[in-house]
Amino acid sequence: VMWRNSAEPSITFMELFYGPFFSALSVGTFFLISRSFNYKITTSLSLAFILGLATIFFAYSQTSYNNAPSVCFMLAGFLFFRWFIDNQKILYLVVSAVLLVFGFMFRQDIIYVIIPLFFFLILNQIFQKTWTLTSIIKKITKIISFALPLLLGYEFNKIIEEGSIFGSGPRYATEGISQAFSPTGSIGTDIIHYAVSFGASGSLQPVYGTGAFGLLFGPGVGLFIYVPILLTVFFAFPDFFRKNKIFTVLLLVIPSIFIIDFGSYSAWQGYTAWSPKYLYAIIPFLLLPLGASIEKRGRKILPIIGILCCIGFIFNFSYIIQDVAWF
Repeated sequence: VMWRNSAEPSITFMELFYGPFFSALSVGTFFLISRSFNYKITTSLSLAFILGLATIFFAYSQTSYNNAPSVCFMLAGFLFFRWFIDNQKILYLVVSAVLLVFGFMFRQDIIYVIIPLFFFLILNQIFQKTWTLTSIIKKITKIISFALPLLLGYEFNKIIEEGSIFGSGPRYATEGISQAFSPTGSIGTDIIHYAVSFGASGSLQPVYGTGAFGLLFGPGVGLFIYVPILLTVFFAFPDFFRKNKIFTVLLLVIPSIFIIDFGSYSAWQGYTAWSPKYLYAIIPFLLLPLGASIEKRGRKILPIIGILCCIGFIFNFSYIIQDVAWF
């Protein structure tokens, strides 16, 4: 309360509006994503409320970290990508790529979502049965329509990083995947550097994999500690697999990339973040399959979901009602 009364009104407004605004958009977008997988409205609403109140989305909605806007654009990009898979409209691909670029400009670890989506798109086009000359041209056009905005967005982001537009000089990112992308290198150099360095830091750990285990179960940063509703993944993903096999693979690949790479670090920048900061982006992908279990198992799993949601709400509400920065 003290900082709100002593700070400039514009800063106070930004702090109070920034996080809730993007978090609310993320929850609304997640509802639309759930509906795109043919979940019932009640199921989709349940998943949206769980994401907004029983995960660290609740805690981060009261911060000005770049996680909230980054994931907001990422989810919007994923939604349009999902719509493209259903309708094969090129416009959806272009909009998806543009939104993903905006997410990448906020936090460069969104590349962990972009790369799997790009390969998913290629495989989606390859496994389509029609292979006439016209269809081949259409397939290539679709892939280019997704890749071109991504490449242009990358170059535009590099210009901003160099300070060519705003005259602020180079702005080097200092955490996570951002270190793999140099504003002075070419995209080819950055991709090679990223591929070579992916997960390599894990070799410095006394026991390889302890970092990933800590990110999932550690009392200080554990994903399953701060977001206990995600313990349902052990039965939710099998249920979702029976309903949508292809997207199950995608929803597993994206979180796996985050966990493997960030789990390879020997230290993380925490500041006043409510852990697990670096796994914030994968929570919607791990929560989405729960809808299949809700619709399949019905009331049988409601007590489990209710208990886990209450625990998650308490954990994240405790962040909001205390001054974490003071500690």
